[in-house]
Amino acid sequence: MGQYSRELIFKAIDSYDLYTNSMKLVLKALIELSINDVTIISVLKLSALSKVSRPVAYQALEVFEENHVVRREKRPKSKVSVFRIDPNKLNEMVERYKLQENMLNK
Repeated sequence: MGQYSRELIFKAIDSYDLYTNSMKLVLKALIELSINDVTIISVLKLSALSKVSRPVAYQALEVFEENHVVRREKRPKSKVSVFRIDPNKLNEMVERYKLQENMLNK
């Protein structure tokens, strides 16, 4: 998951103002379930594990794709998708978080 710990990445996600709380839950679930930045899961299962509705999970994934945080590879005739997480985008979130924390602690 890049150069930062999951704990720090999750703190950065929690402080990221562009995403709703539900979207943050979906992103953290994708990260939690990933191996080598790849998660293989159905949106139905992802929404259940994230404790958000299916429409909210779809909306979150659409935004993540637009922001290039996640790339989705749809499988023909399958409800399961492959989600590739861009570690560089997560690193950017962490860097923004660290900058904010440094400013707050001055």
